Amino acid sequence: MIALAAAFTILQIPKFKKTKLATAVVAVIFIMAAVSVKQYFAHYVNVDPSTMTEEQASAAYRRTMNIAYQSIAEQGGWFGWAGAIPVVGGQKSIDNHFLLVHLMQGELGYILFILIAAESIRTATAASWSFQASEDRIFACSMMAIFAIFWITYYVVYMGVQMPQIKFLFLGWGQSLASKKAGMRSIAKAPSQPRLRFQQLHT
Repeated sequence: MIALAAAFTILQIPKFKKTKLATAVVAVIFIMAAVSVKQYFAHYVNVDPSTMTEEQASAAYRRTMNIAYQSIAEQGGWFGWAGAIPVVGGQKSIDNHFLLVHLMQGELGYILFILIAAESIRTATAASWSFQASEDRIFACSMMAIFAIFWITYYVVYMGVQMPQIKFLFLGWGQSLASKKAGMRSIAKAPSQPRLRFQQLHT
């Protein structure tokens, strides 16, 4: 629900004429929402375990898991544990894909994963600012919303082995976003070539 709410908010950006201002407002809303959600979940799981609901128990499991495996991820060094991740407290299910990448691929893989996530948002944001046509801005913001769903969901669950292929498909699509002005300028600078060429034959 949080990921869908974030995506819905991002999709409101093209409705405003000043795209940069709308993006800044949405960013501020996200920061305030992130702080509020963090405080809410801290109180949500701070109850007696015997009175916890199933949802509270699941949230408490994720919180304990993130704390317990953080030191294990640091012990993995730059290249991680690969498939030999130590099990802590019987918590075999790691429901945080960012943490799982950190554990399996180490600091190097984790940094690269963060950079990929940041670059996907940056590219979509830059495209939404540079496009002039409303349908192009809508498409760029749609890609931004898709990436927001991906990264927020990755933080709270493990998406399985099929999602990376879909994720990188959208990442490639997002990287292909380019301003039409740049394309027109590159075409204008290219020397004109005749569409048909005739070769004189000597007999």
